[in-house]
Amino acid sequence: MRKKLVPFICGFITAGILVGNTAVAGNISKTIEVVMNSIKIVVNGKPVDADNILYNGRTYVPLRAISEMLGKDVQWDGNTSTAYINDTGSTAQGEDAVVARVNGEEIKVKDLRYYISNVQAQYQNFGIYAEQRQINEQALQDAITDRILLQKAKEMNISLTEEDKKKVEEQRKLTMDNYGGEEAYKQVLASYKIDDSTYTKMLSDSIILEKLYYKIAGQVTEDSIPEKELRDYYEKNKENFLQVQVKHILLSTVNDLGSPMSEEDEKEVKKKAEELYSRIKKGESFDKLMNEFGQDPGVKSNPEGYTFTRGQMVKEFEDTAFSLKQGEVSKPIKTSYGYHIIKSVKAPHYMPFEEAKAQIKNILIAELSQKNYQKYVDQYNMWRQEAVVETNEIVLNSIQ
Repeated sequence: MRKKLVPFICGFITAGILVGNTAVAGNISKTIEVVMNSIKIVVNGKPVDADNILYNGRTYVPLRAISEMLGKDVQWDGNTSTAYINDTGSTAQGEDAVVARVNGEEIKVKDLRYYISNVQAQYQNFGIYAEQRQINEQALQDAITDRILLQKAKEMNISLTEEDKKKVEEQRKLTMDNYGGEEAYKQVLASYKIDDSTYTKMLSDSIILEKLYYKIAGQVTEDSIPEKELRDYYEKNKENFLQVQVKHILLSTVNDLGSPMSEEDEKEVKKKAEELYSRIKKGESFDKLMNEFGQDPGVKSNPEGYTFTRGQMVKEFEDTAFSLKQGEVSKPIKTSYGYHIIKSVKAPHYMPFEEAKAQIKNILIAELSQKNYQKYVDQYNMWRQEAVVETNEIVLNSIQ
């Protein structure tokens, strides 16, 4: 029986081998005539359940059929027209397999191991389950990012100083000590399929990447915000620094589990709060009643009361506190916590600039840091668009 095939050898099922010979099909681009063989082929005592063909006096058998019977994985890379045959579960071409190229620079499987261990640790910390393929893909993107940045750092002549090298060695030794010595340290690294040289290189790279970040984004310190900018912020946002100081007597309407009381029990609490308010109005000491009946555990650590600005307390409590004159006592008010009787220790007043200064500085440092970080991200995105990145999905997906 004769059939015309165009071409027969293509991809997995059509890639053929003759025992002892390799058929290279990449250059076959013409119609060929083949004879369907009636030859029986047995591998390790098991018949090959696939057609074999006769061409130019040679017998060809589907590559996948033979490989799978021998317990091998077959993976086809259409980009390079290459069939990879590996032990089941092994990585295509091993640890030296090239999983990606960034601007012509290779990223090998062994280079990716560190990133894989990092991604696995991150997922575990957040309780996220991920398949190996997903972990590999995230690790590769991280590796590509670092490779692009390291290339740019090299172009900018950013390198390690002698002091930096000492820091790397100190960190390496610290890690080794934390694991209980050199032998245990190497065993831990080996469990992640990385070695000491890989770990040391990653420590060095992290310092270079940090230097690159500061070169692009700038380093933010407490001295980065001038005094005038602090004062300007204070004046423009002065209402944010309006504060009060109050004491309160809380009678809770929730149980220890945070669940609300029954309606009947809540009525009793309200009645008790009104009785206490009446006693205060008759001249009894607010502090004495607060210490005797108050159910706010925070009172012990805040004997002079709470000082706060807008937005820090529940609305009902806050609105009442800001409405009181100094020394004035409110009627019982209801919040989600229970009934409160509030006494103003200090009426609404502006926090002095010197007192607000540290808070303002933290706000402006955070804003500047975010702005600088975005500058760094924007620069990286430009570099990423310019980069020539090639990935080998066959190798990537074979990594265990």
